[in-house]
Amino acid sequence: MLDIRLLGGFTLIWNGADCTPSARKIQQVLSLLALSANRSVPDEALIEELWSGAPPVSARTTLQTYVYHLRKVLNNAVLARVAEGYELRLDREAVDAFRFERLVQKGRSALAAARPLVAYEFLNGALALWSGGEQALAGVPQGALLRAEAVRLEELRMNALELRIDAALQLGDYAAQIGELKRLTARYPLNEALHGKLMLALYKAGRRNDALQWYRQLRTTLREELGLEPSEEIRRLHAWILGHRSSPEGALIADPAPASRVAG
Repeated sequence: MLDIRLLGGFTLIWNGADCTPSARKIQQVLSLLALSANRSVPDEALIEELWSGAPPVSARTTLQTYVYHLRKVLNNAVLARVAEGYELRLDREAVDAFRFERLVQKGRSALAAARPLVAYEFLNGALALWSGGEQALAGVPQGALLRAEAVRLEELRMNALELRIDAALQLGDYAAQIGELKRLTARYPLNEALHGKLMLALYKAGRRNDALQWYRQLRTTLREELGLEPSEEIRRLHAWILGHRSSPEGALIADPAPASRVAG
């Protein structure tokens, strides 16, 4: 049974044994093939990924050597030569990145269907697949193709974190989300959606003064960094916390894919 783990550090498990190749370039080839599972990846794309526009004269021979070493771990039925490229043939569930995407989509759908507990469980399972840190393909050399995939996966992880927080807030689990939201707002100080969720969590956890202080801090940051005032949605939340409005949350946790004017 094949298990390819790309979320965090690279690991290759084959029939229960850790068969992770030590050579970084071989990891790079397998990572690209895994993220293109069941589709042929042309030699030219692999060469461009490996050497970023400056391939050695021996590039094709070297690529063939990398594939040879992979086949020693896998087998010809899994890694096939197709036309002028290679194709990794496997159940996509064998790649943690695909399992992650499937679970995030299930969580998003459950949240949209007003099933926050189910959503939380799916999203928690998705995020548990990341093996430490927040970087996909950690330690694997990355050309343009793998860099783009790593960025996409990391952005999806961020979205999954927000969705899980939304689910927890809908379940009324306010106090437990404050620490995570503070960590995220420190990393993304211009992300208004995160700040709004933190303000809401603080207020619902009985920390009204802290919620108001957080608004003042956000307002100062936006003015100094962007010359902007907080969004209307954040201002509505602030007014509700002050007791000037009857509607508290707006779309802060209702939208299964919340968007900010500035993502960080």
